[in-house]
Amino acid sequence: MAFINLVKTFGFLIYKRSFKKLKNDYRYLPLPGYATKADGVIARILDDVLSSEGIKTNSFCLKWLKNTCFYGDYREALTRASEVNYFIEKNRVTITFLLSPGAYATIVLRELLHCNPLLYT
Repeated sequence: MAFINLVKTFGFLIYKRSFKKLKNDYRYLPLPGYATKADGVIARILDDVLSSEGIKTNSFCLKWLKNTCFYGDYREALTRASEVNYFIEKNRVTITFLLSPGAYATIVLRELLHCNPLLYT
């Protein structure tokens, strides 16, 4: 809970100061799952976020779906969109871009639009 409160309290300053360290020291970050392994500060942050959301490691295994487990993975912490274009029409804006494999378009849109794009799809 400490990390989440820290981010809520200091907001953008945390991100701005942490950007360089994140870029240099934490190029890949864990994608939570049943067998996700992390250590140090990343493990503490991951544990803090999961516990604040009430998520346990066994939550990533679905017995009702033929014992399907989401083991977790690693993703690049930072990504750049390339070939970014936008088109403005009467009541519509279309944004196109390319991302590296494993990057999430919804995250890029959230940062561009400063809102949750899933609310508008």
